[in-house]
Amino acid sequence: MKTISIIGAGVGGLTSAIYLQNHGYQVTIYEKNSRPGGKMDIIEESGFKFDTGPTIVMMPDIYKKPFIDSGVDYKNYFKMKRINPFMDVVTHNKKIALSSDLVDLAKEFESYDESEMLGFLKYLTDIYSKYINAKNNFIYKSFRGPSDFYNIKTLWNA
Repeated sequence: MKTISIIGAGVGGLTSAIYLQNHGYQVTIYEKNSRPGGKMDIIEESGFKFDTGPTIVMMPDIYKKPFIDSGVDYKNYFKMKRINPFMDVVTHNKKIALSSDLVDLAKEFESYDESEMLGFLKYLTDIYSKYINAKNNFIYKSFRGPSDFYNIKTLWNA
């Protein structure tokens, strides 16, 4: 059996390990931190929690895909749970609980001013467009050499 070493237990390293093991390789992962996750980590300091990576997992299918592709049930390794509220924002001595429900979130923004919700909907439109671009042109695309990345179409989408 061929062996492969992976440096880093972030999402990329863990995903690579899943695919490589599924193709018959013996994989060893080396990680400098005390736990896996890479950029998806939390710093806890003075009673506060700070995400060093994504606060919201917006694309759960991307995390499930390597397991599904390997014929393994991801639920044996992790569980995804929708959390509501998903985040507290503290500003000027006020704590705002942000809901993962769009209707509740709209009520919160509109309690300040209707223009706040309009701005948020514009933001959602922009970020969703970027999500579709990233998913279709980067996340599920293999880059096997410089010409796969450095070409007009890829640079335009970037």
